[in-house]
Amino acid sequence: MNFKTTGVLIVALVVLCGMWWFTRSGQKTSQEIAPPLLPEAGAGPRLMDLDSAKVNRLTIVDAAGGRTSLQRTGDQWRLLEPVDAPAATWGARSLVATIVELRSRGRPAADPGAASGLAKPRYRIDVSTEDGKSAQLLIGAKTGIGDAMYAQVGGGEVNLIDADLETTLKTAADDLRDKSLFRIGRAEVKQLRIVSSGRPLALALVQGKWKITEPAEMPGDETEIKSFVGTLRGEEVTEYLAPNSDELAFAQFDRPTAQIWINEAGAATQPAATEPWGPATVTVGGPDSLAKDHYYVKTADAQFGKISSSTLVSLKMTALELRDRDVLAVPPADVVSVWIEKRTYATGPATQPAGASAPIASQIIKLTSLPAEIQGEAGPALPKPVTQPTTQPASRAAGPRPVEEESAWRLVDDPRSVVDDAKVKTLLDQFRVLRVEGYLETAPHWPVAQRYAVTLMTRSARYEINFIKSADGQSTVGFYNGLTFDAPGAVVDALDADFRKAVPK
Repeated sequence: MNFKTTGVLIVALVVLCGMWWFTRSGQKTSQEIAPPLLPEAGAGPRLMDLDSAKVNRLTIVDAAGGRTSLQRTGDQWRLLEPVDAPAATWGARSLVATIVELRSRGRPAADPGAASGLAKPRYRIDVSTEDGKSAQLLIGAKTGIGDAMYAQVGGGEVNLIDADLETTLKTAADDLRDKSLFRIGRAEVKQLRIVSSGRPLALALVQGKWKITEPAEMPGDETEIKSFVGTLRGEEVTEYLAPNSDELAFAQFDRPTAQIWINEAGAATQPAATEPWGPATVTVGGPDSLAKDHYYVKTADAQFGKISSSTLVSLKMTALELRDRDVLAVPPADVVSVWIEKRTYATGPATQPAGASAPIASQIIKLTSLPAEIQGEAGPALPKPVTQPTTQPASRAAGPRPVEEESAWRLVDDPRSVVDDAKVKTLLDQFRVLRVEGYLETAPHWPVAQRYAVTLMTRSARYEINFIKSADGQSTVGFYNGLTFDAPGAVVDALDADFRKAVPK
């Protein structure tokens, strides 16, 4: 081999070595800048050595300089930036825990340099605790491989974190703001007043029981009112507006659709009629569009926003909807006499008002309790029927009844018949506590099959209750003491009973 050939081989060897070194160097650099993601999200070591339960201050600053700042006092969180307003405590706790408990998904094999974006971070997060500790978290760029971002705590090592955190940080200001329309705390609501469409509704908790004070004083239904207050706790503002928003010129707060005043302190008296709401007033203005699907609202702490039309509907409760469903209570043992007048009607057209036509049949049942010495031989005075019955049972000569058939009740117009005490008891049990399904503003206008006039006499009181039964048998409406209500069908079933006991032949 001559010198020339040897030189060529040396040059070729150098070129091959250079190519090998360049290839190896390029692969290594690629691996260092875009490293594999080691553990899955939440599986690696924590980035911060802080206790999330002790965090009392958190500030998020984005790349554009936008700030979201939170501060905790006691158990309550408050937004300080971008607006000074109450924060949703559960949301604030969740965000703090998400940031403080953040875990690494691995580290680059080598310093990514400017590619990390940490020199000009997308987010800078400052965290402080009540015991004097603090930390700063920088969130940089996405890696480009996998759902990960670069992060660094306090100038330490660069880590990879789950990129989903950016979505949370983008909406933090809106998500953290307390959207509760009524910021009702843990204390029990003691007073409530709503004026909607010019109609007032006022409630007060008096000696542990709810009472309706407007539009008229009446007992409240505990279940319904507690459910109503619970609904109010859950109502939210759908969107907040800036205090200088141009939209507020159309809010119509001077002509409110509704105003609501809530008191948790339990004042001795309800608000005066001349100043019924005081400082803790929520004012609902006009609709924000012709669609009327949202209404402007001013909260009790003078924040402005919008609520949905469904929220406004939930506020428009009436006194009858919240009134105590127990219409009357008559202890059966106190009843000494029962009078039932039943009228049957021919069913007419659907537009026929209740009882508009003359009855085709009438029946009067008079029951009096025994022993007679308690009531007197003639029994209690019974009310005179409005109309005479078209049919009445034939008069029977009074006489003694068989001893074995003795009962605690007798039919006044048929004293020889034996009364079925069990059926009388079933009837009186309906009035032990007459609890209705709901109240009506006016009487219904549908075909009526039967009308019942019921009089219960005790030794000290008289109760007159009326019922009508629809022609289709599906509805029963009652009337008592100026109230109109949906009555349970069991009442009519008890009134339709044949109170004579069947005697074996």
